Amino acid sequence: MRRATLAAVGAAAALAVASSGTAHAIGGGAEAKTSPSSVVYVGPNRCSGALIAAQWVLTARHCVVPDTANFAVHRNEPEPVAITVDKTYLAPFSDMALLHLSTEAAGANILGGDKGSNGYIPLDGDASIPAHDTAVTLMGYAGGTLKAGEAKVSKSNTIQNMEATAQAAGALTGYAEPGDSGGPILRKDSNGQLALIGIISGGGGPPTSRWTGGGSLWQTDGKGGTMTLRQWIRDTSGI
Repeated sequence: MRRATLAAVGAAAALAVASSGTAHAIGGGAEAKTSPSSVVYVGPNRCSGALIAAQWVLTARHCVVPDTANFAVHRNEPEPVAITVDKTYLAPFSDMALLHLSTEAAGANILGGDKGSNGYIPLDGDASIPAHDTAVTLMGYAGGTLKAGEAKVSKSNTIQNMEATAQAAGALTGYAEPGDSGGPILRKDSNGQLALIGIISGGGGPPTSRWTGGGSLWQTDGKGGTMTLRQWIRDTSGI
């Protein structure tokens, strides 16, 4: 597994997404011509993140460790404006972190015309862990350009990493590359809108079976604890 510098994820309910066939650019995928987007660039470590509220960004823990200060986020706008991070919160397990912004960021579309929740990326309210072959969308800034790719869930439960493999889930077959870490893994909710189910953390494999892994909202510590990452996000941010 590569870290994003794609990272290894902890135990319990992380997400894994697989890839077969020819990929075309998130590695595979295509440029997300959504500007601005509520998927943000996290610097200076060249990662990605999900704007889930006006002052909250969800990203990968390894993007902000060991240096948890001096971070800023911006979006894919013609003249990006950086917003500084004034507080960093690390999940007690898994590769996930919350960033609190010093000022509010306006809402925007996620991808295309999908505005999410008032312009912010909603957290999936479905209590069900994604089933095998569920189609998901990956988004991130690998290479400095916001891209989107599609994949299918290949592994997901409460005691394993969640993975998705790019197995012709759609025209944007894709997988994570360095720089995509912290970007959202999304599925369509019951209303057909994109909602976040996890965060990109790692990926790799040969070209014919590339996969993306990361912590999911259902992940627990894998040691008998019952608190999920979704509960940690709520307790920390109120969202």
